[in-house]
Amino acid sequence: MNFQEILLNEIKLLLLPLAVAGESGVSGQLLSEVIGWKITAGPTTDNLLVAIKDAYQQLDDLIDHPPESLADFLAALEKVNQLVSAVRQLPAEPGTEADLEELTTNLVQALVIEYLRSWHPAVYEFLGLLTVIRAPDLSLDRISDLLSDPLQVLRAEYLPPQGLAASADAKAVADKLFPRLAVLLKYFGYDAVYDGRPESRTGLGDLGNHVSPGVLTVFVQPDFQLGDRCGIKLALSSRDLGDFGLVILPFGELLPYWDVDLDLTDHAAGLAIGPHGLTLFGGAGTTGVSVSPGVLSFCGFLIGSMKGTRLEMGPFLISGTANLNTSDQEYGLLLDTGSSVLVIAAADGDGFLQSILPQDGARADFDLALGWSNKRGLYFRGSAGLDATLPVGISIGGILTVPSVHLALQATNATVVAEVSASVGLSLGPLKALVDRVGMTGTLTFPDDGGNLGVMDLAFAFKPPSGAGLSLDAGGFKGGGFLRFDPDKGEYAGALELDFNNLF
Repeated sequence: MNFQEILLNEIKLLLLPLAVAGESGVSGQLLSEVIGWKITAGPTTDNLLVAIKDAYQQLDDLIDHPPESLADFLAALEKVNQLVSAVRQLPAEPGTEADLEELTTNLVQALVIEYLRSWHPAVYEFLGLLTVIRAPDLSLDRISDLLSDPLQVLRAEYLPPQGLAASADAKAVADKLFPRLAVLLKYFGYDAVYDGRPESRTGLGDLGNHVSPGVLTVFVQPDFQLGDRCGIKLALSSRDLGDFGLVILPFGELLPYWDVDLDLTDHAAGLAIGPHGLTLFGGAGTTGVSVSPGVLSFCGFLIGSMKGTRLEMGPFLISGTANLNTSDQEYGLLLDTGSSVLVIAAADGDGFLQSILPQDGARADFDLALGWSNKRGLYFRGSAGLDATLPVGISIGGILTVPSVHLALQATNATVVAEVSASVGLSLGPLKALVDRVGMTGTLTFPDDGGNLGVMDLAFAFKPPSGAGLSLDAGGFKGGGFLRFDPDKGEYAGALELDFNNLF
């Protein structure tokens, strides 16, 4: 599926209330009744609404005719930016009948929140869990903080400064965290119920004396007709109740729905992960548990242009993993796209690239996966972090080679920059050439005045080589050189060596 088609269809959903704002009937009341905003009438407003509707309808043409080059794709993004800019100029304000405390002070931000809540409720709840959405406000600049240190962001949101010192602290955390988890899990197909009453600990046996009130019950077995559905119960244990941390109590038969190396019901009365590591209750001789459930899957898509430089991503699979032992604990998530392809089109480069790349471009196949674990943080599979060079070793007829693919994801100052590039080599007899890290970049920023996606701005660009090298060995003439460019510093560095019959 083409990324532009997905993006533009989502833009249409985002701006749907404005597209029908001037129409009569129920649909024309979407802006005031659903979003809670009203548009101030007048000639300027009428002209802007006509322009918005015309631009809105033109999105269909962009969807039906995907870009054939990277320049076409960037032109499509600019049209979207012009449409969103027109929206910002509308003289609109929260309706007088609306609860002003429930509305943002920005129309575009209100549209984004309502779009997520209406069309992608799971994403809305997930962003709420991660503190990006704190209704009625959006804090998209927190995305860069989450990429840098997600645990620190979540600790600051959910844990008090003193941690789980007393039962009341654990109850407060449970009341804030578990209901959000319950709502999110329901969108993922799991029946989840939170009970914050003191009686919620009833039925937990002796462990009920070591956890605070507030238990989240998650049913893994989707069949509501079964009397003994399997699942887990989550509770929190504060320092004055044993200091176990997060307590996980299974019930029913977990297998075969999860890939667990033991039946927890038979071998253990539950487990806990906390300040003292892993604690297993009951189950003599048991030292650990390993779980690797698949969570979600999505179809793949193409980022870029149909015929130009692009990234073709395979189907997405989101899975979790937990390897918990009494001596060591690691857990995390993995976003795996499997086999992906980076296509570098000669037409998007300069004269040098056009001279060495084949007309249909250079293709580099590689496996792409982004993971997070409590030990490694965020990382690309095959590397220790978010800057990875993956060997691919592709050779076409011994003439064109793609030795490696480079992946990078950087988050600084409310800016997220992604890079997918490759090193490409050419060998023609005595002449050899190499270009390093040529590909494409994507930049996501969160300007105060918004961008082409409403509250944020998305940009893609062809990435020129970070360096280029040439070598020649023809009879008595030998030589070579390499030039490297650092765009952040605006600096060039290189070296050149020539030899002719040992004379110079």
